[in-house]
Amino acid sequence: SWADQRVDQMEMSLFIIMLQHYRERRLQEQEQERRIEKEKANVRLAVDLMSLGSTCLLLKGGFWTVCLGSSMVSIKLLSLVGTDGKNSMALKAWTSLLFSVAAFSFQSRSMELCGGTILIFIHIMAL
Repeated sequence: SWADQRVDQMEMSLFIIMLQHYRERRLQEQEQERRIEKEKANVRLAVDLMSLGSTCLLLKGGFWTVCLGSSMVSIKLLSLVGTDGKNSMALKAWTSLLFSVAAFSFQSRSMELCGGTILIFIHIMAL
């Protein structure tokens, strides 16, 4: 009958509208996931650059406080965004922290040099 056909058309229209809404929502979620991953990648890059800076400062000497602060920030950032399977970033941050604390505790330039040398080795091995 005419009424049954009208109901079927309305159901089909409702189904199409729901499908379009689902697709739009799915696209928005995918875009948001891409944006989040891009931001995480930028944070990981910043952590890598801080590690490189800590390496240079430990080798230069006398900057253990800066290295200590940057390694603590790096560790916190990595705990928030994750390492993305690259554990060398966490290793570099913890190594910098360890040798910065050792340089402070022992007032030792050799601890800074040792930490800087180990960090250079880790940087090279991570390539």
